[in-house]
Amino acid sequence: DFATGAVTEGMGVLTAANGDEVHLEYAGSATSAAPPTYALHYVVTGGTGRFSGAEGEADFVVIYTSETTWIAEGGGWLSYAASNRASR
Repeated sequence: DFATGAVTEGMGVLTAANGDEVHLEYAGSATSAAPPTYALHYVVTGGTGRFSGAEGEADFVVIYTSETTWIAEGGGWLSYAASNRASR
C-alpha cells in the first residue's frame, strides 16, 4: 500500500513455460517512503508437476518507481526432487 507502507501477507504462484507451478507465501514491510521501498520474504510451499513438494525461501528488496514500474534485487533457493523432472 503506497499510502501506509503496509505489505499485506499473501500467496502467489510462479508458472513455468510448461504449466508447472511453484506456490509461495510472502510477507514484508516498508523500509523507505520515498521512493517506496519494501523488504519482502518469500517461502515456497510446494507446487505442481516437477515442482511438487518444492521447498525454498527468498528475500528481495523492491523499489517502486511508479505504481506500474519497480526494481527488485535479492535471491534465495529452490529445491525439488530430480524424480519430478519427467520429460514432457
